[in-house]
Amino acid sequence: MRILCVILCLCLPQTAVAKKVKVSSISWGGASAPNSLAPIDDGNIGFDLTTKVSFDAGWTIGKAKFVPYVTLVTQGDSLGYCYNSKDIVAVGAELNYVIKRHANLSLGAKFEYDYRALTGLAYYGFGLTADYGLYRDRAQKNGDRVILSGWSNLRYPGSMEPKDRDNFVGQGRFTLARQRQLGTSKYTAAGFAAVGLFADTQNNEFNNKAQLDFGVRASRKIKNTDISLSVKYRIDHRFKSDNTYSGVILGVSWLTKSQPKSKLEKPRAKGGWLGKLIRRGK
Repeated sequence: MRILCVILCLCLPQTAVAKKVKVSSISWGGASAPNSLAPIDDGNIGFDLTTKVSFDAGWTIGKAKFVPYVTLVTQGDSLGYCYNSKDIVAVGAELNYVIKRHANLSLGAKFEYDYRALTGLAYYGFGLTADYGLYRDRAQKNGDRVILSGWSNLRYPGSMEPKDRDNFVGQGRFTLARQRQLGTSKYTAAGFAAVGLFADTQNNEFNNKAQLDFGVRASRKIKNTDISLSVKYRIDHRFKSDNTYSGVILGVSWLTKSQPKSKLEKPRAKGGWLGKLIRRGK
């Protein structure tokens, strides 16, 4: 019956209005060893991968763009902690504000499905988000570039787990780097310092901390993908326990940005594909 309905729909006369939709995607992720400097993560390697696809149809509300999106997330670690191993699919929409070309503010809502592979449990529900992104660089006389970048995020609930449904989470990290191209190659090297601040309303140990990083990184751009290797020394202070951890973290990360593509739908001839076939036979 379903196949018959599909065939009938294809054969029915139809017309389509040409619409211009910009589809863009951004993917990022990486791995770090150790996953954190807490004793529980000794010898643990963590990884995460995220892809976000946005659909810009030109809808605006005031000075903001209204953009639906789909996000896919997978993360895990080498020691197999249940809370670190998850696959998430989120469908939502957000209002995007551009702030002086260097920053972006997004306010949105989403439906999220969170599957935990190690336990077979799944959590889902609606959430609210607010995101801020910053990227600004300035060329120096010797050819170096000074780059200020960062992000911050507010979300409610903290996750779709029952114990986290009444939790409000805020976090952010900002980095100042001085970058230099290595000769005439496609490689760059940079020294950087970063500060991160994390908090939640449940006062969880892992969510309430301040971090300070000092390190170096080497990067290579391949088409529209940036790949980086880094070594950094981190000081990690946990507010709840008043413990401070410090040590070296090795990392690899990547970032891929697609250029928005406009897809112009061609108006369909009346009669669909069946009508075209009949006309060719005349």
